[in-house]
Amino acid sequence: GFTLNLGARYEKQTSSPDNNNIMPRTGFAWDIGNDGRTVVRGGFGRFYDQLFDNIPNTEDLFGITGNFSITLTPGGNPGVFPTFPAVFTALPPGFGAALGRTVTLDLGALDPAARKTPFSDQLTFGVARELAADIALTVDYTYLRGRDLFRTVDLNGPAAFDTTTGATRSIAQADATRPYGSPSRVPGPYGISEGGFKQIRAVVSEGNGWYQGLKLNLTKRFSQQHFYQASYTLSRAENEQDDFGSAAQGADPFDFRRARASNDVPHILVVNGTYVLPRAVSFSAIASFRSGLPVDPQAGVDLNGDGFMTDRPGTLARNSFRLPASKTVDISVGKTIAMTGAQHIEVRMDVFNLLDATNVTQSNPVYGRVVGSPAAVFNQPIRVANPRQLQFAIRYRF
Repeated sequence: GFTLNLGARYEKQTSSPDNNNIMPRTGFAWDIGNDGRTVVRGGFGRFYDQLFDNIPNTEDLFGITGNFSITLTPGGNPGVFPTFPAVFTALPPGFGAALGRTVTLDLGALDPAARKTPFSDQLTFGVARELAADIALTVDYTYLRGRDLFRTVDLNGPAAFDTTTGATRSIAQADATRPYGSPSRVPGPYGISEGGFKQIRAVVSEGNGWYQGLKLNLTKRFSQQHFYQASYTLSRAENEQDDFGSAAQGADPFDFRRARASNDVPHILVVNGTYVLPRAVSFSAIASFRSGLPVDPQAGVDLNGDGFMTDRPGTLARNSFRLPASKTVDISVGKTIAMTGAQHIEVRMDVFNLLDATNVTQSNPVYGRVVGSPAAVFNQPIRVANPRQLQFAIRYRF
């Protein structure tokens, strides 16, 4: 038999000016032999995300008409700050002169009137085949294309600067190239130069994302006192920015290049199963093997003068290195003891990370300035997952 479903969905979020969020949906399933043993299936759908409340809230609080704060370091301005436990009763003499022309204003967020709601078009196609009465093999392909994703742009970012030559640019030189002006040279109130702007951050709907995945799954349903399942996924996830809280880290603040996403895991193999032994004893295990997460190399110094130490060296791409692959094996042994009536006692022991494998979850991203000569500490582990752990439990059911 053949089944086809067609539909559409519409959503409107009142905090967003986007009004055309129509989401078509379709799916089909085809029993090729009309015997329930081989099924071809697929589907397509458009799915809209939501506008996070913290985005407009931040724009209201720290945008053009919002608040801003100036942070000063006592050690950097000797003679200006009182000594504890004395407190400020008024701005002391020489306050403005001590600060000089060092303060600029940052706009925490800017609200683009044309912001759109992020969405993704998702496509899946697969085949399922019954190999035996209780064993099935499935092969599925998934494609996802994200559009209008949120990302942060510094609208007043300094001009692009070529960092591949090994040269650096000072913050003052970078500020002089900002399109909406550099810090004012005319002292404002209290002698503080507040006429200029530095960062003007805006969350815009211009991001893109891509995902492709092929999944193979072999499943044996529970029968003859056991079941098992094995799945392997080959995938690739890419985007232009990992999340809307991060900014471009290349030589050009407006250059968002397509690269591996921070959650890209090309290979994942998972095997699990349960066997029920005599005398109501059960044994379960799950083993997981996966590629390491990407590592985004950083120069460790401010190369282009934008004030951030997260610039990438030379021509290295975003997320172009990886953590070591990880492997985890967990097992569980349990026994159910029957009491009178409906009363039972369950005794259980779980062992996590049975092999006591060292699975790295974070490493040092500082590569250094020279491509081809990474720092000795680059990609060295700084955080790992839990070592072997045992857990015992007793449960009383009545």
